[in-house]
Amino acid sequence: MDRQELAKLVQQLGLDADSYIVVGSGLLAMLELRDAGDLDVIVAPEELLRFDEDPAWKRKTFSDGNYSLVQDDCEIMSDWDSPDGSPNLQMLKADEVVIDGIPFVSPTRLLAWKERHRRPKDLGDIQLLRDYHA
Repeated sequence: MDRQELAKLVQQLGLDADSYIVVGSGLLAMLELRDAGDLDVIVAPEELLRFDEDPAWKRKTFSDGNYSLVQDDCEIMSDWDSPDGSPNLQMLKADEVVIDGIPFVSPTRLLAWKERHRRPKDLGDIQLLRDYHA
């Protein structure tokens, strides 16, 4: 998913900029470092409940009892990189980067997350983000 496709998908969610932030590879697509494989969005708890009421969104439950909602190439959740799994939208927005009116997790925070997790699919992104910061 390229920058334009990602922006269109975010817009279709109909969220107020204060109620969400995009995490993961979406930032890489907006910075035109690479296309995103999907769209990961952290939303305010009330927004998660609103989407949960829509049968088009399928619930994916985790072992800790938390869940995300999935539809096509989009996943919505209330936390990301939270030490205790609690909603952390405001923490993530503290250093957000806004591109074309869309709030994204900062490149620094995304790089730190990918360096901690070091999944095989993150290794290339780590280098892209390091080069971006250079």
